[in-house]
Amino acid sequence: MKRMAYMLAVVLFGAAQLHAQQPPAQDLNTLAVTPLPLEPGPLLNPAPEQSQWTITSVTVSLASKPANAPVVPTPKSTSSTFTKDGKIYQVVSIDQNGGKTVRWSDKRMLAAYLPGLDRSIIIHDEGSIYYIDFSKTDYPDFFWITPRNYVGVAQIGAGKALVFKGKVRLPTLTAPSIPSLSQDHGESAEVIGLVDLVTRRPLLLQVDSEQLSYQFAKTSPNLTLPPEVASAFAFWVKSMQNSMGMPKD
Repeated sequence: MKRMAYMLAVVLFGAAQLHAQQPPAQDLNTLAVTPLPLEPGPLLNPAPEQSQWTITSVTVSLASKPANAPVVPTPKSTSSTFTKDGKIYQVVSIDQNGGKTVRWSDKRMLAAYLPGLDRSIIIHDEGSIYYIDFSKTDYPDFFWITPRNYVGVAQIGAGKALVFKGKVRLPTLTAPSIPSLSQDHGESAEVIGLVDLVTRRPLLLQVDSEQLSYQFAKTSPNLTLPPEVASAFAFWVKSMQNSMGMPKD
């Protein structure tokens, strides 16, 4: 009984810690930002070799919204859980209707299991809406941040965050610039990104009124590509090497 009570306390304490790390869903335009110089170092650190994080999408009420603006129904939240184990990535996304998409990547190629399909489709085209190029970054949603659009530091809960603001293009006919978005924002959007000052990991990203929050889990995942995906990747690489003279691994 004591052991069970101890285990329950540990679980609850861990959940409390995770909940405490969750920043409030508020309009990031209202943050008080102190214009401090940007400290040297990377804007974003890569995720640890074995790590997991979940991106949840919600809609926030904009402080600048006109009083007479029409009431628009709030979309259901969506989420994507990213798991990284060395060069292998798995992304499990749940859309507004509960449909699940599972992506697998080895940093060179990507396979996707789409809702309603039993087999994966292999993707190596940046024009696909399902493609994510993990060879460039672990956080494709933050591709747009640079020292030029850094604006200062803000207090977020008990910690501090680097604040970036800008305007990005969001192609509608090709892959979206920000793959975790669940809403259509047209050709361009105002964006605000928050990066933890200490860890240099993403905290929050706001695109117009859609806000993505990042939660990192304390886990050491062990991933293995599904056999059919591993075979398809190997076949494609061999075909490219034979047809285009690509160097072999």
